[in-house]
Amino acid sequence: MAELQNTKVQHLIREGSDHAPLHVTCSTGQEQIYKLFRFLNFLTKHHSFQKIVEDVWKMEATGSPLTVVQTKMKRVKLALVQWSRTTFGNIFQQVATLEDLIRAKKVQLEINASEENRTTLKKSEADLKKYLHIEEEYWKQKAGMRWFKDGDRNTKFFHAFVNGRRRKMHIFVIKTRQRYTITTTQNIGKKAVNVFKEQFKETYVPTDFSMLEHIPKIISEEQNEEMGRLPAEKEIKEVVFALNGDSASGPDGFSGQFFQSCWDTVKWDIVNMVRAFFCGQELPRFITHTNLVFIPKKEVVDSFGDLRPISLRQSYSIKKMMKVLREYEQVSGQMINLDKSFVYLHENVPLGVCRKIKRITACVITDLHRIFVKFFWANTTGAKNKHWVSWDRMCYPRGEGGLGWRSLHDVSKALFAKLWWNFRTSTNTLWAFFMRNKYCKKHHPIIAQGYGTSHVWRRMTSIREEVEHEIWWQNKAGNSSFWFDNWTKQGALYHIEDTAKEEEVEVKEFEGWDMEKLLQNLSLEMTDHIMENISPPNILFGNDVAWWMANAQGRFTVKSAWQIMRNKHENRRDYELIWNKRLPFKINFFLWRVWKRRIATDDNLKKMRINSV
Repeated sequence: MAELQNTKVQHLIREGSDHAPLHVTCSTGQEQIYKLFRFLNFLTKHHSFQKIVEDVWKMEATGSPLTVVQTKMKRVKLALVQWSRTTFGNIFQQVATLEDLIRAKKVQLEINASEENRTTLKKSEADLKKYLHIEEEYWKQKAGMRWFKDGDRNTKFFHAFVNGRRRKMHIFVIKTRQRYTITTTQNIGKKAVNVFKEQFKETYVPTDFSMLEHIPKIISEEQNEEMGRLPAEKEIKEVVFALNGDSASGPDGFSGQFFQSCWDTVKWDIVNMVRAFFCGQELPRFITHTNLVFIPKKEVVDSFGDLRPISLRQSYSIKKMMKVLREYEQVSGQMINLDKSFVYLHENVPLGVCRKIKRITACVITDLHRIFVKFFWANTTGAKNKHWVSWDRMCYPRGEGGLGWRSLHDVSKALFAKLWWNFRTSTNTLWAFFMRNKYCKKHHPIIAQGYGTSHVWRRMTSIREEVEHEIWWQNKAGNSSFWFDNWTKQGALYHIEDTAKEEEVEVKEFEGWDMEKLLQNLSLEMTDHIMENISPPNILFGNDVAWWMANAQGRFTVKSAWQIMRNKHENRRDYELIWNKRLPFKINFFLWRVWKRRIATDDNLKKMRINSV
């Protein structure tokens, strides 16, 4: 198999046996691979790294500031490659050699437990630990997984992830527009160059610039001068250190970590290069050249057309817009990339079109859930897998049979509940003032209409009943609404009293609890509740205060609102016993799947009509 490195193995469906046949495709052809320079961040942790870069960077270079930086970076690349080979060597070979050496040293120590053998073994184990850490850092950077936190060694996981992504992103076969099949990497690369060269080729030289006269001058001379001002060294440093050091390298192969760790050495050349750009110096080819990166838009890439988005919508208004864009292309000499263009609709667009757009946006959370569950059930290489439990069933607390995650639908409701709380309790914010004047001029907020209004107001009114039931207005000066505010802890009187009136009356108008007046407006039971449990309003106590009854502190939190809004299941003791904090998640998760009978047993596969392999 070492001589057939391009071998591919595929499991076929088993029939009539518990053994699955394998389809093996062998190839002895070895294509030449051109490896580009990629800076490895673990190099910066070596004690001699800074000196290597400093010695090479100080060497004289001639030309413009842009050319100087290019020349010095080329020298640093060569120096780092040679230094890395001498200092670290092949880290994977070093790990394998040290593992064999440690096994031999352990045998020697068992035979002769001398202090010299023990010291030699400890030294080899320390070297192995160092190289294992370097190996993990290498694969972690290759994987580019920013969400992964430090912890136990995850080299195997990173390695599997990188290899799976490479297999997924590698193009083995592709078809041309004439449906000819291209196989080798070299031929695919040549064809890709021809396809995109034809697409981006300039076919027209502009001569008519009259359209530019219609472009209004919005930016003032002062603003233009400020934007063209030479940046200070401090500003450039802030931009460099704002880079994510763990992000992918640029076209030159260097990551942000290199410039941040070597800033004292390279800063003045970088500053001069940036200032030369602002001064209008001619940009050399190494800066203006472009790397084309193919982003697949389908699971299986069949042609170059599958590597970019496609717009299918056509209408009369878009045709007129396309005419304007073509005129712009003729004047500016630039070409609009239609594959990356998007259409935004004005509020005066016909209702039928808006409804279609709303149906699309309403599916955003559902699409996100679909992405989450697809990622969760995928294996380490990102391949598609069976979804044994739906996302909705997993979005429950663990005691209720879920995994403790939150549905974005429930989170969205909780966030709109926060908006409603801020709207009802804030008296001095510009946003609350605007919303009251726009939607609540004629009616109290709890009965204001929600249809035919903005999306935000509709969503706020859709959850207001549940939120209002949890807002208790502490009776102090009595300036709460008698009918519409929940000042009795029983809910708004407008909703629970048959004799409720749609009028604005404050609680303080019933000062001293005029029992006769209360009985004229309320039932006997509610009147008794007010007389026995609620103190009469007193202007000396200050304004009434809103209290959030969903927690003991009386302060609104999104978490407490989520608890109110979410769907609930019965809390069961057996589910709570499954989860043990001292066990890894994968063990607890496996027990959870067993208890729910969601594992790949033959009877479950048969019920789901899945062919066993």
